[in-house]
Amino acid sequence: MRLLGLMLGRYIGALICGGAWLASATPVGLLDVAQLIATSDAIAVGKIASVQRTGRGTVTISDQAIGANEFKAELTVSRIIKGPPDSRRIEFTFYLPDAPVTFQSIARGDAGTFFLREISGRYYISDPHYPRIAAVEQCASFEPLPVLDRVTVELRCALTDPSAPETIQLGAIEALESIRTDPATDALKLAAISPSTSVRLRAIAALLGRNEISELGSVQDLLLQPVAGPLRAAVDRLASGIWHGVRNPKAIPILERLLRSPDFKVRRGAAQALRNTGSSQAVAGLAEALNDSERDVRYIAVIGLGEITRQDEWSPSIDNFSEHEAYFLSYWRNWVKSQQ
Repeated sequence: MRLLGLMLGRYIGALICGGAWLASATPVGLLDVAQLIATSDAIAVGKIASVQRTGRGTVTISDQAIGANEFKAELTVSRIIKGPPDSRRIEFTFYLPDAPVTFQSIARGDAGTFFLREISGRYYISDPHYPRIAAVEQCASFEPLPVLDRVTVELRCALTDPSAPETIQLGAIEALESIRTDPATDALKLAAISPSTSVRLRAIAALLGRNEISELGSVQDLLLQPVAGPLRAAVDRLASGIWHGVRNPKAIPILERLLRSPDFKVRRGAAQALRNTGSSQAVAGLAEALNDSERDVRYIAVIGLGEITRQDEWSPSIDNFSEHEAYFLSYWRNWVKSQQ
């Protein structure tokens, strides 16, 4: 009976810890470094010295309790960014659920910047989906900086260390993409001139996503040709960056050329960016997009023309456009002709 009581107490403790550990976790989304910082009591750069399974517990995912293995990891600390200043070793607990979820596993030898929360005197991973971000062993910072800027310096070091593998550099770009500060943008600009094609294109896509168009011309030729194979994902990211981020009217000449890309996603992104500029100079490009072979591009052109010329009555919903597409296209084509 005493053994059963001990086992039950351990299980309940794991359940409570697991529930508290996930209480502030949000549904899986894009990495948000600022949010990780805000929810962490300790942030440390280091390498995992050991990992051992310590028992069973449960974690709560989408209001459902799921069985999980509990592990204890020991982190050998190189630098403390936030938290106990003199720590050379930090132990923390993490869980790996039995069900297939996107929790990241942690193994001996893993290195990076780790984000931890303190609960009842024990450390736990702040976000099981993103327990750590890229870092390299050597990175000096000689001036006191806010935590977000300290983390940015670490990511910049990961990008500029010539011995850092490409996977580390790509991970650093992913983290920098969520940091909307000038130092983060400057670090991405360094990556945009990397000799590695993968790193360079990933960084340029991130810059485009924050309306930094200085490197848009450098990828123009790539976006104007059919692409398959290893570069396919890179082109998709570039097209997405153009769609979501570019709104600078200075990009209009290149965006107009991109409307002739054989790639539908590139044309769609260019049309959306022309719309996002809100500039009368974008009218010619949007008028050309009225004749695109893809309906999505034609719809963006109609909406963009309606917004820029303030003709709201000719900016239909997608359902209305789908039902009366010829009617709206005819109006805008005639309107364009009347302005020439």
